[in-house]
Amino acid sequence: MNEKNDFNSNLIRANQLGRRLELIIIIILTVCYVSQGTKNSISTIGLVTIMATLWGPVILSYVLYKNNPASELIKHVIGVGYGLFCLTVCLVSDQQLVYTYAFPMLIVVAIYCDFKFSLIVAGACIALSIVHSLILTSNAGWSPQAVAAMEIEIASTMLVGVYSAVANRFIIKINERNMQRINETTQKTENML
Repeated sequence: MNEKNDFNSNLIRANQLGRRLELIIIIILTVCYVSQGTKNSISTIGLVTIMATLWGPVILSYVLYKNNPASELIKHVIGVGYGLFCLTVCLVSDQQLVYTYAFPMLIVVAIYCDFKFSLIVAGACIALSIVHSLILTSNAGWSPQAVAAMEIEIASTMLVGVYSAVANRFIIKINERNMQRINETTQKTENML
């Protein structure tokens, strides 16, 4: 029972932090896109769609947290919801650099210490980057500059995604090793008493 309480306590803290980090990202992106909307550099429909993909998951994660702060669904809403935003932006934007929006979420998912989840998010980011860069490069007629930009986008996303997953796995292993040492020390202490 104690392990379950510790797990729930850690999950609640991870969900709190994950939601805060998600909110910070969303507020910054909202300011950026509203600014673009005021300059007419994005259509009203585009702005509404982007706002819905940004704020929908925030609202849903808030509702889930209010109902059950230890819900495993919250991390999926945060990760998948933000992924839908990235997908939307990558498919409708003609800007090469929008793929970098995925990078903060690769860091956010690390707080859950869930290697499988971090691999899924990293894999989705890499796949989205490949599709996005291929579309832009094709639209640019496979010019040398477009091909170079495509290579940079794919390479940088792969590096950040893979390194994020590897760092997550390393942190998990360190935590497991530290817990094992604590348990061994506790056992030794109990045996001495």
